[in-house]
Amino acid sequence: MSFLMPNQRTSASDRSQSVAGGFSFGPFHLLPGQHLLLEQETPVQIGGRALLLLTALVENAGVMVSKSELMARVWPTAKVEESNLKVHIAALRRVLGDDQHDRRYLATIKGRGYTFVAPVSYCEPTVCAALRDGPGQCACNLPSSITPMIGRADAIASLREALSRHRLVSVVGPGGIGKTTVALHIAETLVGSFAHGVRFVDLAAPTGLDVCAAAAAALGLAVCSGDNLFALTTYLRDRHMLIVLDSCEHVIDDAALLAEQVMRGAPNVVVLAASRQPLRATGEHLHRLPPLRSPPESASLTVAQALKFPAVQLFVDRATEAHRGFELRDEDAPIVADICRNLDGIALAIELVAARFESFGLRGLSELMNDGHRLLNQSRRTVLERHRTLGAALDWSYQLLTQVEGTILQRLSVLSGPFTLEVAVDLAKDSEMTANDVIGGVGQLVEKSLLCADVSDTTTRYRLLRITRAYALQKLAESGEAETIMRRHAGQLHYACN
Repeated sequence: MSFLMPNQRTSASDRSQSVAGGFSFGPFHLLPGQHLLLEQETPVQIGGRALLLLTALVENAGVMVSKSELMARVWPTAKVEESNLKVHIAALRRVLGDDQHDRRYLATIKGRGYTFVAPVSYCEPTVCAALRDGPGQCACNLPSSITPMIGRADAIASLREALSRHRLVSVVGPGGIGKTTVALHIAETLVGSFAHGVRFVDLAAPTGLDVCAAAAAALGLAVCSGDNLFALTTYLRDRHMLIVLDSCEHVIDDAALLAEQVMRGAPNVVVLAASRQPLRATGEHLHRLPPLRSPPESASLTVAQALKFPAVQLFVDRATEAHRGFELRDEDAPIVADICRNLDGIALAIELVAARFESFGLRGLSELMNDGHRLLNQSRRTVLERHRTLGAALDWSYQLLTQVEGTILQRLSVLSGPFTLEVAVDLAKDSEMTANDVIGGVGQLVEKSLLCADVSDTTTRYRLLRITRAYALQKLAESGEAETIMRRHAGQLHYACN
């Protein structure tokens, strides 16, 4: 164990050491590499940004860290107001019990920044189980539900039945369709069914952790050794537990490896994964979450008929939250149904659009459906960054594509309806992209939930969801080849007509 003296600012190498080891102060033990704060041996509930602030301050114990440095550390890619920093500093003080029971950790340097004033010691890497749960002690770290889930009774029943037969079940679908909501609801209902509880692992959290370290932190397991996977499976070996892996798509290989190792090494652990693409892990049972059902097109649709469909139920619920005076009338039911159909039953899209009822009204929202740019940029502030706008949700998926897959998606965006693989190949191939490249790319786009495939007929047909198409059209325009692809598509139509 070594000590950090006042006015001793840590170097970059010291910071890299802290990922392997940790810092101790008062009754607390901070493990930055595991995104974990312990009080004695008990994990402390602390927000991700507050933990980043604490890490920055502890690494520089005894030295003032300026407000600009802290904001750059916590919000490296976003411009935020200083008030955001004050809110998270206040939250950090509450967590630490600062200025209570003779505890003093943070000093405010007025107008300049903050200093961590308590003695800090650096701890060498160790392995310890911070959470020693036994039968009857149901540990659970599930995020609280803010809004009720609507229209997923069939999916819930199917997934619960699948979990009774399979130890690895993946809920797969495009961004914003409701995978996390469904997974959390199932986990909440199953807390009492597992002797050692349920644990939620958010793999999208911007913590810099690898998959095993993130899982260990969620379990309350402070793993600071070289082989996190071995330590994790050893810890789980004799436990009866449900683990929810959320947002696996951007770490898909590591998530699949973790799931497989847990399946082999912990026979009584069940894994429920939520991802935009399958894990392709041994023993995986796949459940593709369908869109919320919308009413068929009908000018005579009534409120009673429309409210039988979950897409409309969700729209009405969120519009009412946004504007208490909202009331669906018979004459407006076809408009709402049309909005829901145009949004392809994607829950996030419906929520974002319905929340703007107060600003645009129903007819204004209906017109919004024709403006892809405005539609993609409808936003909420109080959600995860990747779900604040439809464009952000698609950015998250698009960034995971290879260059070839991204180019194919852009080129297919000129197709407004269902199309065959043959049409896709003729449209997307060129001197640098072969037919086999296009065929492989189409398969990957389906797997990654950016392209829908209808295999119910003898000929498979594909289509882009409306929101995905609007996004891909923007990307096509940015690529500079929109005119070329449009002309190529016009040639296809001319050939088909003759």
